[in-house]
Amino acid sequence: MSAAGTIIREEGEGERLWFTGGGLWTMKATAEETDGAFILVEDRMTEGKMTPLHTHPNQDETLIVLEGEILVYAEGKEHRVGPRRHLEAATLSTGTQANRRLRRPTRGGHRTWIASGRLPSDTPTS
Repeated sequence: MSAAGTIIREEGEGERLWFTGGGLWTMKATAEETDGAFILVEDRMTEGKMTPLHTHPNQDETLIVLEGEILVYAEGKEHRVGPRRHLEAATLSTGTQANRRLRRPTRGGHRTWIASGRLPSDTPTS
């Protein structure tokens, strides 16, 4: 039986982590809170930040851009991305300002990868 319950986080609430290369992640739902079903991350990428080309072989991922623009490179070309598995992908923050997006990788295992490129943040999100 699941121990996961309702998770409610207001804007700016959740553990904040600086991510290598220029970005602030705010954990909106952790793997521990969802029984490993998924995590939800608000990702504020600074202008020009780019993720390395990478894959998520055991996870699905959905990106929802809330502010700004991102250029997504996947499957050898630039295009919009929906939830897919085994997709080698990279992102680049474009436009004239930082962007903000939500990340929802499934199965919660993303947290291990997140831990490898983060630093704690006490910085407000706005």
